[in-house]
Amino acid sequence: MTVHLFGGVWSPSCAAYALQRTFQDFGDEFSDAANRAKSNFYVDDLLLCGIFFPLEGFKLTKWISNDKEVLNTIPFESRHAGVKEVNLECEDLPTERALGVMWDLYGDQFAAKVQVPTRQAKKRAY
Repeated sequence: MTVHLFGGVWSPSCAAYALQRTFQDFGDEFSDAANRAKSNFYVDDLLLCGIFFPLEGFKLTKWISNDKEVLNTIPFESRHAGVKEVNLECEDLPTERALGVMWDLYGDQFAAKVQVPTRQAKKRAY
């Protein structure tokens, strides 16, 4: 199979298989990068810098960084939607989700969103 229709419930496992197969097929050629990438992928999200996949048609999209200089080097169409609208010359970077947690790009720290209940707890609620 050379192409796969994404969007189904099976897509994450197919993406994970394609990545693992690429590491297996080209791991010797790019051993350091492949070993680092193997442990930094979560399904089809990579949380690491300095890794590129020019082989087998991989095109990384939705790039996001806490460094405005890095973002300026990323083509506009490949940037994450949350930073496409930011004027990198004068605006602060936003807070975005990364692997299920909030990432404050401006402060380069993880954040938590806490909602305190406004009603008094009752026994029946538990």
